[in-house]
Amino acid sequence: MALSPRPVVTNRIAIDVNGTPSGWVISHSGGNASAPVISETIGATNVVQKHIGGVTYAPHELKCATGMGKNFFDWIDKSLSSQHLMVPQGAIHALDTDMNNISSLNFFNALVTNVAFPAVDASSKDAAVLTVGFQSEYTRNVKGGGKMPGGAITPGKQKDWKCANFSLKMDGHPDASKYTSKVESLTMGAATTTAGTGETRDYQIVPGATSFSNLSCMVSESHADTLYQYHENFVIKGLCSMDKEIGASVEYLAADLKTVLFTLNLTGLGIINLTPDTLATSMTTHRQVKAEFYVTEIKMVPGAGMWG
Repeated sequence: MALSPRPVVTNRIAIDVNGTPSGWVISHSGGNASAPVISETIGATNVVQKHIGGVTYAPHELKCATGMGKNFFDWIDKSLSSQHLMVPQGAIHALDTDMNNISSLNFFNALVTNVAFPAVDASSKDAAVLTVGFQSEYTRNVKGGGKMPGGAITPGKQKDWKCANFSLKMDGHPDASKYTSKVESLTMGAATTTAGTGETRDYQIVPGATSFSNLSCMVSESHADTLYQYHENFVIKGLCSMDKEIGASVEYLAADLKTVLFTLNLTGLGIINLTPDTLATSMTTHRQVKAEFYVTEIKMVPGAGMWG
C-alpha cells in the first residue's frame, strides 16, 4: 500500500510588497474570497431559487516585529499620513523548514486600514508585536514551488524588540514623562468604501478619513503636578483652544536602550481625563495616575535600528 505523503508544516511566513521581499511575518489571516447567498421566489411555484451575489474578500491581518523592509514601513507611514498608498501587488508566502515555498496568497490593490502599535510597560518581559490590517481588492491562491525568492531579508536581522524598552516625552511635562511606567497601545484606522466596477465581479476600494486613538499613560502621582495643573486649566476651566494643545513622542528602543527603532510623533494633544489609582490603606506601591489625551495626528519616524 502506498504511503501518504508527509504533511508539510509551515515554518516561516514571508511577505512581498510590490514584488520585493519585505521581511518575516509572525502570523497572517484573511484575504479569503466569499459570496453572499441571494434567495428569490420566481413565478407561482413558491420555490425559493438561490444564487450567489458579488464576491468579497476578507480583511487581512498580519503581525510582525521590526527588521521589515523599508517598502513595508513606507506603506504604513504613508497610510498614517493620510496619503493612502495603494500597493498594486503583494504576496504572503508560507515556507517550510528548508525554505521551500509551500503556498502563496497573492493580493492586489491593497490599502492599510488599521495599525496597532504595541502597549509598552516598564515591568513587562514580553516581546513587542506590530499589528497591521489591510484590505485588498482581490486575492489569488497559488500552489507553492521552489525556494524563497532571492533577496529575502534573513531572520538574523530581526531586532530584539521588548515591550519594556520605550521612552515617552510630553511637551511641558518632563518630570511626568520621566516617571511614566506604561503607555497603552496606540492605533490608527483608515476607513474604506467599495465601488462596483461594472462588468467584473470584484469591487474597487476607496480610502476614507484616517483617525487615531487616544494616548493613555500611567504616571507616578508624586511626579504628576504639571499634569494636574494642565488638567485643571484645559478641562475644568475650559482653556482648551488649539494653542493649548501639546505634542508628545513615544520612542520604541532596542535592547541596549539607546538605539531607537522608531518614534511616533503625536501632535494636537489635549488632556481629557486624569484618574488616580483607587486609594486604599493596604497599598504597597506608589500611587499611579492614568492620564488620557486625544490625539489629532501620529507620524511614524524610523530610527537607526528600524530596517531589516
